[in-house]
Amino acid sequence: MSVLSTFRLLPLTGLFGTVLLVAACGGDSNDNDPATGGGGGGPEATSLSGSVAVGAPVNGATVQVTCRSGNGVASVTSAVNGGYTAQIPNADFPCILRVTGGDLPAGVAALHSFAPSASQATVNVTPLTDLALALAVTVQDGRGLAAWFQDPDNWDAVSGGLSTAAGSLRTRLDDAGYSLPSSWPGSQLMAPFFLAFTPSATPAADTLDRLLEDLQAAIDAAASDYQTVLANITGGGAFPDPVEPDPTDPTDPTDPPTPQGAVASADLGDNAEPSPSEFLSVISRTWPVAIYDVPAEHPEWYGEGSLTIGGTTDNWTVTLLGADGGTIVSQSADGAITRALTPFSVTDFGFGPNYMSGQVFINQGTAITEFVNTFLEWDTGLIEGSAGGNGEVKFRNSVLAYGEGVPDIFDDLAGTWTGSAQVSCSGPFGPFTTVTNTITITEQGKFTLAGQTQLCGGVLPRENQWGGKDDFLIPGVEESDGAFLMQVDAQDLVNVSAGQVQIRFDETMAVIKMSAWVGGELFELRNVAKQ
Repeated sequence: MSVLSTFRLLPLTGLFGTVLLVAACGGDSNDNDPATGGGGGGPEATSLSGSVAVGAPVNGATVQVTCRSGNGVASVTSAVNGGYTAQIPNADFPCILRVTGGDLPAGVAALHSFAPSASQATVNVTPLTDLALALAVTVQDGRGLAAWFQDPDNWDAVSGGLSTAAGSLRTRLDDAGYSLPSSWPGSQLMAPFFLAFTPSATPAADTLDRLLEDLQAAIDAAASDYQTVLANITGGGAFPDPVEPDPTDPTDPTDPPTPQGAVASADLGDNAEPSPSEFLSVISRTWPVAIYDVPAEHPEWYGEGSLTIGGTTDNWTVTLLGADGGTIVSQSADGAITRALTPFSVTDFGFGPNYMSGQVFINQGTAITEFVNTFLEWDTGLIEGSAGGNGEVKFRNSVLAYGEGVPDIFDDLAGTWTGSAQVSCSGPFGPFTTVTNTITITEQGKFTLAGQTQLCGGVLPRENQWGGKDDFLIPGVEESDGAFLMQVDAQDLVNVSAGQVQIRFDETMAVIKMSAWVGGELFELRNVAKQ
């Protein structure tokens, strides 16, 4: 989990709101249900999307699509988060999906899934969908899944038998001792295919993603591989025994060893308008910071690191250390391409003081080791910034909670929350109707969203989970954020955080609003109340 905070919170807040408003009003077609699109009988093609995952997301895999129509559909490539999107003419459904290459683990030749119709715009591709489809093909067609994909037949029979096959798979996993998530009940047998989720390398308990990780762990422990398990299951055999969690394993929710990260704000003295030399004197020390965004090749930097500022007003220095103590960047201003040492300040326009952040900036190039930019807010004690010309490493203090450990606040959040929302299934200009949306939260930090998005195009229900490197609880950035703001599965948008789930709290940590972004559309709970 991470602290994904805003990078330059205040100056970009207006831009952030504008970008999100455009996204909400425009309506991302990636998850649109043709049956609910704005008038005119629906689009001619569907944006089919979903997650490619084996527990961890599968990046760089080729997603092939074969449809009953026989028309060609261009292959696409899965993204870093495992997501894919393919444009498929509505008349071409049903379709089979086949995933190969990329980050698929050794021993996984391919994974398959099934898209029954244009009305189902979310289709995941995982070992669970592959196993269920293989069972259906074996019963209804008699061939193996790979052979059937090359020359598919019996489309209606396979499609009709898929739910039964998914139920059989669920039962056999349960009988083998695997922990099945509550999001895959007997009443929703097709959840592995159609339930939108965010894959993680460290999935939390009670999620489909966790079940995928448990299955892969069992395969590894049995010194086997997925292809062997696939052949065994379609032949009537049993799954390998699940691996019992170590009591100190962070995936065991009863004893999570990972501490809940927290970094306090800084005391930046009592002078809100220092001179450059006074400013540098106040900030010249080592400050603890949460390093919440790091490149994939340097996971060791993630966590609590330190920022050291020093030097003189002619040649100031900045050193950023990672959580492992390793140097991320250590630079001086001497000879920099561009540089800035700007004290914080305050201006009163007649309606109260307006505090401007101070800045310490060194640009010796675009590499992580050459570029570091830091902002400091006198009134809040916030220190935040980035290293690298593209913001590859981000850090800040003023963090109430981050890291993989689930914060204690989830003890109070656990339950089902309801709230109202205004939606228009006919487009951004209305007419609008009032609906009731729900978010169910568990003590383990899992969110299940149900209801409708602003333009009725988001695919729900959807799951999100506190537990990766993209979740945080911080003081509210703007008055509209409330006193405290939680972002879950945060996405960086124009260097500003945009959590897939957002909760705003008042000074007493009471919830005042919940919202989310689903397929580019706003999902919200106004007048929120816990049931």
